[in-house]
Formats: sequence, structure tokens, C-alpha cells
Amino acid sequence: MALLAGLAALVRFFWLDHWGFWFDEAHSIALAANSDLGSVVGKGIADQQAPLFFILLHLWLRLGDSDYFLRSLPALLGVFTVLAVYWLGSEVGGRGVGRLAGVLAALSSYLVYYSQYLRGYILVALAVGVGAAALFRAVRSGGWGWWVVYALAAIVGLYTHQFGLFALAGLGTAGLGLILGEKSARWPRLYGWAAAHTLIWLAYLPWVGVVWEQFRRVQAGLDVWVEPVGLGSWKTLYDWLWYRTRAEYGLLPDAALRLLRYVTTLLLGWTLLRALVRRHWTVLSLVGLLLIPPALVFGVSLVGRPVWDPRFMVFAAVPFAVFLAVAVDGLGRRNLRLAWGVGLVFGMVLPLWSYYVDPIFANPDIRGASAWLAAHRQPQEPVLHPNEQSFLPALWYNRRLAANPGPGFRVFCPWPTPPPEWCESSPTADYWVGGLEPERLLPVDAFLGGTGASQALVEILYNRHRVGEREEFAARLRAALPPAYEARLAAAFLGVDLYEVRPRGP
Repeated sequence: MALLAGLAALVRFFWLDHWGFWFDEAHSIALAANSDLGSVVGKGIADQQAPLFFILLHLWLRLGDSDYFLRSLPALLGVFTVLAVYWLGSEVGGRGVGRLAGVLAALSSYLVYYSQYLRGYILVALAVGVGAAALFRAVRSGGWGWWVVYALAAIVGLYTHQFGLFALAGLGTAGLGLILGEKSARWPRLYGWAAAHTLIWLAYLPWVGVVWEQFRRVQAGLDVWVEPVGLGSWKTLYDWLWYRTRAEYGLLPDAALRLLRYVTTLLLGWTLLRALVRRHWTVLSLVGLLLIPPALVFGVSLVGRPVWDPRFMVFAAVPFAVFLAVAVDGLGRRNLRLAWGVGLVFGMVLPLWSYYVDPIFANPDIRGASAWLAAHRQPQEPVLHPNEQSFLPALWYNRRLAANPGPGFRVFCPWPTPPPEWCESSPTADYWVGGLEPERLLPVDAFLGGTGASQALVEILYNRHRVGEREEFAARLRAALPPAYEARLAAAFLGVDLYEVRPRGP
């Protein structure tokens, strides 16, 4: 287990601050940076968030605020998630299954990505891993202490993200399947299962009304991340369970990875069919833990406004890693099991390496842009952000990087989450200007008139994955400038361009 923990830590803490924070991560910091826990919880409710991860981050911020240190919180949770996968695999199929499942989880680019991402998704995965392992142990041993551990893990998942409800449905159904598979003493185990879920719902009862309102708001269409679902949604989730990357590695590596995945998919299907025929309730419960939560999310998305998003279902990678290990363990010959296991490990390494080194998976370099601005601008020179997804990280980085901060500028924040001082006394004159819309001119005169600055800067965030988008945004910027002004590219970073806007010469 020590070697497994070391591998998980090495992979998750490697290049932890190589890329700067993206909008969602800056949003996490903005919410957690409020002065007291009441504000953290209250503003989180208003912004569709469950509270637990942000409470942890609020406490973490008191110890340090570097990019590396802040991301070390989800990285640490990610290490414990790998150990939970090992525990679950050992409960399902013995230590051999646990070891292979743990190594696959340690190298999974899906789990690694969200272990280096400053959101609470990996905490839900940890809760599912611990809860599932305690559930299997509780059914096997009948010990009441394990039911308490299961209940506490489920409560953590529920208070970390709304999708903890779907995860709990998978856990509860898996527990019933395990109990039905027992040949004796079913009633004491059913009592334990019922008592645990009673404890869970009593603990969650104060939050039920909040969650109902948050889901109702999503149904009303107040969130832009939702998208229609279809059969392709399942394929996307399955792709992410394998590799959280999209790089191409060349003809032979690509062919080998695809062949490995297709053949292993057939092996998973055979393992499930064999479990059905033999009524192997342990494996069937594990598959239920994997499939029931996304099936419920899919069903809800079909009935109402979609809420499907693979980010929110990273916890599915926990039973998936164990299911892979169970399938390999079911092969007859030892040499075949070893070869297949090694193949799966190497199949995880290449996408993981791609995740680290390929800029296509990098965050836009808002941190680099903020550092350049700190060195080249005066605090009163306004920086206009047509995209709020660059504005919020800039508010954070400017507070840390501004070499000569001004006396405090009042800027408009389009979200309720940041602490008041972020927006009411910003150290630099950064403003969100609502986008580059056709026939809508940027209010450059309004921002320059009250400061006495001779120029403004515009920070353009573009999608570098789509050909021509950078040029498209440059054209849109020039079309949005008042006739008396002209723009010049001053600096360029990964996915971010900075333009100087000045009055036209005579």
C-alpha cells in the first residue's frame, strides 16, 4: 500500500502548478476566500454550490495561497481516493484485485485531472470509494461500525456536490444487492442498511430544500453548462473513464490503444454475463454502483432540462477501475492475467503523459497575462475583459502579482461569490465589459475619462482548439472599438491575447 500511495502522490503532485488557474478554479478560490464560513455557505447556495469542499478550501487558504499549495488539497484527496480504490478492490476480489485496481486508478488521467483541479469532484470520488468499501465490509462482517463509516462517507458526498444524490442511489442499490446475495443472516444486515440510510437522510434533511431549489433553477435554464443528452453522452463518459485526453499518438500507438480498449470492453461484457449466469452478487453490485448513477442522471436529463456532465461523474472511475481489475482477475491463466494487467497499465501511461506535456490540455495562460500586466501597466490603466472567464482569475492573480497596486478600484463583479474587497477595492482597474457583441461598441471613453490614463488594454480569451478563432476575435475587437481608437497586439500567451487600445494618431 505504501508503494501505491507513493505512485499516486508522485503522479498527482507532479507539475501541480505548471498551468495557472482557470475560471472554475478561480471561482472556488473566490468563494472560499470569504471571511467567514457563513458567507462561504450562503454565497455558495446562491451560486448553485454544495458547501463542504469550499469549507475545506476556506480553511486551506489560511495556510497558504500559492497555486501549488492550493491545488495540493485536491491532489491529497486524490491520493486517498486511490487508496480507497485499493480497499474496495480488496473487498470485492482480494488483494490482487485491489493492487491492480489501485494502480489503474493511480494512473487514470480522468482521476489525475480532477485531482489537480481545484473543485470538489474528486472529494465525491473519495466518498464513493470509502463508502463502497465500507459497505462491502459491513455486509460481509455485519459490524455496525462499518455501517457508520458508510453513512459518514455518503454524507460527505452529499454535502460536496448535488450529484452525491445519484452516487448514493448507486451505493444504496449495491448494498441491497449484496444483502440479497447473502445466504444467511439477511435481516440483521437489512437492519444495518436501513439504519445507515436513516442516519444519512437525517443528516441531509436540512439541505434537502436547498438542493431542490438548486435543481429547480437548473430546470429553469439558469445554467449554461447543460446540454442535450443522447447515446453519444454515454460514449463520452466511457471515453473519459478510459482516458481524459484527446491527443493522437501516431498510427501504431493509437491502433494499440484502441485495440486494447475494444478487447477489454468485450472482456468486461463477458465478465458481466458470467456474473449474471452465476448470480455473482458481488460483481453485480459493483456494476450497479458503476451504472446506476449515470443512468439516473441520463433519465433526469431526458425528462427535464439536461444535467449530464462527465465532470460531475468522476466518481464512476472508482468502481470502473475495480471492475477492470475483476475482469482481468477472472482470466484463467496467470500469464494471461499478468500480460493483460500490464497492457492496461501501459494503456494508462501514454494518455497520462500526454495530459502533462501537450499544451492542448493546458489552461489558458491567464496567470502569465496577469504577470505581464503587473510588469508593464500602471494600476490606473484600465484592462477590459470581454469574457468573464478571464476576469475572475485576473481578479485573483492581480491581488497577488500587482507590483505597484493602486489605492483600490471599484469594479463590477457579475457573480455574488467573491469577497466584497475583490470588487470594491481591486488593486488594479480591471473591468468586465460584457462581451464583444455585434454593433456594440466598447465603452473605452468611459473608462479612460475618469482615470487620466492614455491607453486601455483589452484581454481576449479565445479557444485555441478551433482554427481561426484567434483571428476572429481580433476582428471582433476592432469592430467593437469606437472610431477614434485603434488596437495593437501587445503580448500573446497560450489562449490569451493582450491588446493596447489608444486614440488614433493625427
